[in-house]
Amino acid sequence: MKNTFKKIFTILTSVFLILCVAACGTTKQPAHSQPASSTQGEPEPTAAPSVVITVYTGDETAEHFLTQEVAAAALDENSVFAALKSADDVELLDFAQNGGALTIDLSDAYASYIQSLGTSGEYIAVGCLVNTYLTAFGADTVSITVNGAPLESGHNVYDMPLEFYTDSTNS
Repeated sequence: MKNTFKKIFTILTSVFLILCVAACGTTKQPAHSQPASSTQGEPEPTAAPSVVITVYTGDETAEHFLTQEVAAAALDENSVFAALKSADDVELLDFAQNGGALTIDLSDAYASYIQSLGTSGEYIAVGCLVNTYLTAFGADTVSITVNGAPLESGHNVYDMPLEFYTDSTNS
């Protein structure tokens, strides 16, 4: 009798465990139905960023470039500009890509920002913009304009396409 009780107990326990495991499975909803939401009227969470942008910055001494990875929803000129933005009032007015050549047109505030820097600071600030865009778009050159005209700083007139910058100690 004891043996029979053990068998029945073992079978019932096994059936119970199988039912518990089966109940934990997921169920498919029909394609036309929407999942129930616990909050009414709240927007769905946005998708996680899908690209990583390498942003160039300068060190405290304005001698070396540093990089940091910034997540963005898309790889476009506005996402790169937002990740890089150095001064609050600078605006991206226009962007063009023609093969490996980029053109970036910025507001007057960018020229004012660059003109407020010393020679090393200017080198690093312009280099950060150039390197970030070149890396993001896999381009060879960047032309920087301010309201459609070449950027002028007091140290330089940027009227030629610019290539990848290296640390100022290597220039």
